[in-house]
Amino acid sequence: MKQKIYPDSYGIDTWDVQTFGRVYVHIVNSMMDREITGSEPPPTPVTAREYARYGLPWFDLYDQEKATLGESDILTGVKSTGELDTKLGFHSQQDDTTVDIPGASVTTLHTQEEIVLDGKW
Repeated sequence: MKQKIYPDSYGIDTWDVQTFGRVYVHIVNSMMDREITGSEPPPTPVTAREYARYGLPWFDLYDQEKATLGESDILTGVKSTGELDTKLGFHSQQDDTTVDIPGASVTTLHTQEEIVLDGKW
């Protein structure tokens, strides 16, 4: 997965900065999921390698011309769950190695501004 963060083209005055909320996210393993919900946890998610093996579609966003924001000093220090597991001595339960995706499997999506739609001319 690739991620880019773009500058806000609408400006701060567009947004209601007084109304906000908070969401708490708890990441649990399958044993805790069973204990919390009282039901069987969902099956293991499909890995990128399995997804590619079955020839399922991948998507790329055609946005090379869009400027992106630089790295945040705060977010640069955030560790992935994989990095934390390694630090704590846990072994990964799935294969997170890089998967080569054939170009024919990738569909490029265009940004809304670039799509020319039929209309009243």
